Amino acid sequence: MPARPAFPSKWGLRLLEPITHGGPNQLWRAQSTGLGAVVVKAVEADDEMPGVDFLRRLDGCGAVRVFDVSGRLALMEYLPGEALGDMVRGGRDSAATAHLADTVIRMRSCAVSGTGLKPLAAHVDQVFTLGLDAVPREAVEIARALLDSAPEPVPLHGDLHHDNVIWAPRGWLAIDAKGLIGDPACETANAFRNPVGAEALVQAPARILEMADIFAARLGLNRQRLLDWAVAQCAIAMAWSHASGGDSASDKALLPVLMQARAA
Repeated sequence: MPARPAFPSKWGLRLLEPITHGGPNQLWRAQSTGLGAVVVKAVEADDEMPGVDFLRRLDGCGAVRVFDVSGRLALMEYLPGEALGDMVRGGRDSAATAHLADTVIRMRSCAVSGTGLKPLAAHVDQVFTLGLDAVPREAVEIARALLDSAPEPVPLHGDLHHDNVIWAPRGWLAIDAKGLIGDPACETANAFRNPVGAEALVQAPARILEMADIFAARLGLNRQRLLDWAVAQCAIAMAWSHASGGDSASDKALLPVLMQARAA
C-alpha cells in the first residue's frame, strides 16, 4: 500500500488502519473526534471526484455520508454491515435485486444538482474510443441507439451494483459512485454483471429476465430499455478491460446471454 497521506488535522483522526480494497483507491478506517468510526478514501484520479461530489450532495439519502473533502481525500461514515453481494452469494438473489431497486428510489427521492457530473454520453464515447475493436458491432449499435433516444437526464450513481450497496443502521446505502448524468434506465445496468463470485447465476437467462422485471416494476422504467442498457454496460466493460489490458472473459461469456434476453 502507498505511503499514508497527510490527513487534515481538523478531522481529529486516530487509530488509523488500512482497509484491503481491490480498486485503485486507498481506504483507511479510523476513529474521528465527534464522528466516531469513519473511513477515509484517497481518490486516485481527478475524474473520480464527480462520484465523491455526487455522494456528498446526497447527504446520506440512500448513500454513504461524505462528511468532508480535502483535495482528493474524502472523510466518510463507516458502514458496518454486509453488502448486497453477500446476500446474493448466500442464496437470496431476488431480495437483493429488490433492495438494489429500493436504493435507487431512495437516492432519486433527494433532488441533487447535476452540475459537474460527467455526461453519460461522454463516458460511453470515451470508453468505446479506448476499446471499440474489442466489442461486437451490434452491442455498440444498441448503445448508440440508447444515447440517441435518451430521455431527460438525471444524476446517476454510475456504478451501482451489489457490492457497492452496504447495510448500515440507516438501511442499504450506496458507495463508490462515478457521478454521471444521463438516462435513468442506465442506473441498474451494472447489476446484471454482478456480483463477483456468482458467475453461474449472473449468466442464467432466467435471472436476467427476473431482474429486468423487478427493476421495471419498482422503478417504473421500460423493461426493454433496462435490458438494452445491460447489454451496453457489458460492452462498455469489455472495451474498458481491453484498453487496460484486463481479462474480459466473464463479460464475453455474458454478452450473448444478455443479447438473447433482450430479444426474448
